[in-house]
Amino acid sequence: MTSQAVQDPRDTLRGMAHMMASMLTFAVMDALIKHLGHDYPVTQIVFFRCLAAMIPVGILLYRAGGLKILKTEQPGLHLLRALFGMTAMYCVFTSFTLMPLADAIAINFSAPLFMTLLSIPLLGEKVGLHRLGAVLAGFAGVVIIMAPGAEVIGDGTWIALTGAFFIALAMITVRKLSRKDHVVAITTYFTLAGIIVGAIGVGIQGWRTPPLEDFILLMMVGILGGIAQFSMTSAFRLAELSVVAPFEYTQILWGAIIAYLFWQEAPDTRLYAGAVFIAASGLYIMHRETRNYAPGQRRKWPRLWPK
Repeated sequence: MTSQAVQDPRDTLRGMAHMMASMLTFAVMDALIKHLGHDYPVTQIVFFRCLAAMIPVGILLYRAGGLKILKTEQPGLHLLRALFGMTAMYCVFTSFTLMPLADAIAINFSAPLFMTLLSIPLLGEKVGLHRLGAVLAGFAGVVIIMAPGAEVIGDGTWIALTGAFFIALAMITVRKLSRKDHVVAITTYFTLAGIIVGAIGVGIQGWRTPPLEDFILLMMVGILGGIAQFSMTSAFRLAELSVVAPFEYTQILWGAIIAYLFWQEAPDTRLYAGAVFIAASGLYIMHRETRNYAPGQRRKWPRLWPK
């Protein structure tokens, strides 16, 4: 019955709609971060991002069984996941303020490429020539985005790429954690760590008291992130991964539209050419990951990125 429900055309359409809505919501959240990043320390945005996210996380925790699911035998791995995730979040948020929004989003999508390479030494996985070729093609797309003609590559591009690298490390750590711990427990610990790290960072970078309108926007960053994550999870539940995964890359398009409307950041051919390489390589890697699984047992890749 599960496979029939998954293949129901109405469920498939709903899954596609959920994914599109999720990517639009993520893009709006990214735009808010870019807007706020010019007036507030990044650590303060991280603090509000995680503080507001505790609302949907708390609901998920209650529905998953309460505090008892927080029991863990892997505290060290949780600390490592928090370190990688917080570093990634800081780099990603910073990159939004230093470069065109759509470019930063596109470079962030290189994280699965890093993950494929890092899974060899860290997870002992075997990566064949097909996936290695896809990784090289994906990084060619990153180079296209990062090297616009004779212009000098700015700090934002390197920070975005560093963020993608730490996103990959965070995802690999989540993979290890999920073998024993509940995914809601992993999310809860990470969100709490974000609040603590954000508060410490604010103590170092300084606090700027926001007016009411900015306070609402800061809280919306976290709330929108929770809504987007829930919508993405619903998409994976309603439809096959191979159907909804391609729609993840519409976040680049949404980001380009929003950036043009609010900051007159006009995307060029370079961005779209690089994004095509990154999207194609990511989808091919996903295809190679799932091709050996039965329809009801396919490995799912819900995004657990620190956004």
